Amino acid sequence: MKSFIINIQQLKKALALLSPIIEKADIHAISDSILLSIDKNQIEIIGRNNEICIKAILPIINSNNNSFMILVNAKTLLHIVFTSTVESLIFEISGKNIEEGEGHVVIMGNSKSSLPLKSLRSYPEFPDITTGIYADIDIEEFVTILNRASSYVEKDSIAYNSGICCGNGLIVATDRLHGLFWKYKIPIGLFVISPSILKPLKLLESAKISLIDSPAVLGIVGKIGGIMVLLSISTLHDEYPLDRTKAAIKLWSESKTYRFSVNRDILQDAIIRMKGFIQESTGFIEAHISNEIMTLRTVFQQYESEEKLEYYGETPPIAFRMNFKYWMEVIKESSDIVNLIIIPQYHILNIRNENYLYSAAIQLIE
Repeated sequence: MKSFIINIQQLKKALALLSPIIEKADIHAISDSILLSIDKNQIEIIGRNNEICIKAILPIINSNNNSFMILVNAKTLLHIVFTSTVESLIFEISGKNIEEGEGHVVIMGNSKSSLPLKSLRSYPEFPDITTGIYADIDIEEFVTILNRASSYVEKDSIAYNSGICCGNGLIVATDRLHGLFWKYKIPIGLFVISPSILKPLKLLESAKISLIDSPAVLGIVGKIGGIMVLLSISTLHDEYPLDRTKAAIKLWSESKTYRFSVNRDILQDAIIRMKGFIQESTGFIEAHISNEIMTLRTVFQQYESEEKLEYYGETPPIAFRMNFKYWMEVIKESSDIVNLIIIPQYHILNIRNENYLYSAAIQLIE
């Protein structure tokens, strides 16, 4: 019989990192499982899905064998660990052939639980990400920007706009109709990642990143509560049109613009009052700009709503309509004053900040 003892608080930290990426149902041979690899005085805990593979390395208190590996159901292991209140857990493994899943593991803490083992035969090895040249990154700042950018990708798409593009001094997320363009220097080359990898990244306390050539992944080496963590993240869409995006931003900056400002709180109150008169997902709010008055108007079936706000800035009269969702994003991406930039030639509304540019499609009203 093989056995080991592990500190439960460290185990909880490691499993909290893996929990967001694993399947909770018993339907996938790989993504519903967790691999435990014991080697003398340490354990490697590995979980994965189609986009990310995570390895947490932590010490064990005691082991009676030099090295072995077991594969167990993730959902059951998580339940046992997160409902236990003892200081440590004892794992005892027995069976004719544990690598083929012929056996079981008994976990003893507040109670005694037994799990069947799963075959290791089809479980992939953790990718070798040690070949990369790693650079430090402020993981908290990086994740904060990625989190904001994740609102602007087209999550159901399989095209480039389903990912967040990082590199060449920008972080870009767009679904072609609205987007966020953030100035940010990445210390490695260009890559595109899925927003779904954000949850484990949020838990890291420090990190280094690298682009790995073979396999073609983004490698991250970090720490959480003194535990070393390795992440292998699939990169997406080599055809991401970043150069075209940067060229479009340059054209916008060189085009004729209509600029004016409104108080954020006043605009927000007006938009919220109009919310009951439109369909949130597809409804539009018109804006008529003239003589220092911004008139907001919406019509849905036989229902009409109109709000009048003061604006600041000398701009010729202009009228446009924009999706309700984008009005809410304008408010979210602005501080006390909303500085709006309308580019009629390209039917674009922009908000510029020192660090980022928000952009949304509009329809001009003649």
